[in-house]
Amino acid sequence: MPRKKSAVPKQKPPKLLTVAAHLPVDEHELHTHCSASLTAIIKETALATVVPATSVVTTDLGTLATCLEGAEGNGPIQTAQLKAAAETVRQDFQLLAKSAQRILRTLPLETALAILVNILMYPSNVGKRKPKAPLDVVQPLGWPSGSVHALALAVAGALTYGWESSLDQVTWTVFTTGASEATLTGLTPGKLYYFRVRAFLRGDTLSAYTQVVSLMVR
Repeated sequence: MPRKKSAVPKQKPPKLLTVAAHLPVDEHELHTHCSASLTAIIKETALATVVPATSVVTTDLGTLATCLEGAEGNGPIQTAQLKAAAETVRQDFQLLAKSAQRILRTLPLETALAILVNILMYPSNVGKRKPKAPLDVVQPLGWPSGSVHALALAVAGALTYGWESSLDQVTWTVFTTGASEATLTGLTPGKLYYFRVRAFLRGDTLSAYTQVVSLMVR
């Protein structure tokens, strides 16, 4: 007599966290972004054993900084040195992402994601249909310096949205709009900013903050 199939559907095992670095293309932005990321990694005790060692990455970032200064004349030798230094830093951070991934997979997912935000790395969406981000901040070509466009998923019942920007994730500047998108101005070019938003609802209640996103402002 054939066995009956179980009525309980077989659950798929949870997918493991995959970490991506998402490094800027421009060498100046690369140096600024990676310097901020490394500073956060050094402070994160859970990542004390990352590879390569943070001392090695610090040296490579120093070389990149020196090459950025030397390449201002746009000579072919200086440009080649700059490209090589930038590539070394990229390789460092790709390895750091893999090393952080190994460590973060041992932690609760919420804890791991919070650490990713702090160190300016991201859960990879490779192989997945990309969902709309809860918050997206961009600086379209041709926009004035210090201006960005922020777009969030609309929140049902929202009266207003509070857009917040920060240079250190400690002190936040708030800008309020009645729509789920905003133009934020008055930012300092050349600085790495962090952004988040939450909705103000009826009954004096607030939605949760979105995940913090970062952008190097031009």
